[in-house]
Amino acid sequence: MYEPQSGLLYNDSSHVRLHAITTEVDVIFADPPYNIKKATSSLPTYDKSQSIIDQKWTDFSASWDVIKDYWEFTRGWLEPCQKLLKPSGSIYITGTYHSIPTVQMVLKQLGYHIIQWISWVKPNSFPNRECIEMVKANEVIICAKKNQKAKPLYNRERAADYATLDYWKLRRQLPKNKKDGLVKRVNLRDFWPINNDARAAQQFPFLFHGAKKPPELIARCVDIA
Repeated sequence: MYEPQSGLLYNDSSHVRLHAITTEVDVIFADPPYNIKKATSSLPTYDKSQSIIDQKWTDFSASWDVIKDYWEFTRGWLEPCQKLLKPSGSIYITGTYHSIPTVQMVLKQLGYHIIQWISWVKPNSFPNRECIEMVKANEVIICAKKNQKAKPLYNRERAADYATLDYWKLRRQLPKNKKDGLVKRVNLRDFWPINNDARAAQQFPFLFHGAKKPPELIARCVDIA
């Protein structure tokens, strides 16, 4: 857990650390366990000379992703987060179909107001080795405010910067006005094409974590909020 006021990174339970913070914050980025309930996961070697099935995969511990009572676990960290958020603050929570339905219900139970769901699309997502189902290439980010009356900050200029970046990623050109051909500023969509940190994992394997989020994703949430 990172606390910007002190500039410190805590290796501690969020259920404990969140109650120790007294200063209100502008934005919270939460990446809780998705409760996929797999005690181990696998990391591929990304040897492109071999087929996906023939590649070597290294197992690593993922016992942190097995939670018996996910509802109470989620409530345990969302409740103090709500107290920490400023009326102008926002919270961003990552997840998949394993966790997002529960997270949304707990948010509503606590009185949060859901602003929107954001689709994080991963062009370089991990393959499905057996090819028995579609590749899981997207995750959900819930954006919420602390209650119905709260008015969170939305930095339109920074959002427009990211909109231009996404437009370029998808079309390899900039958005332009039809009349004069000049680059136009457009609002950010809730569809974010951002790669996983696959290359970083190859270069720095000792830093690898199975659920690590790319800095670009976190920075975007912080910038626009």
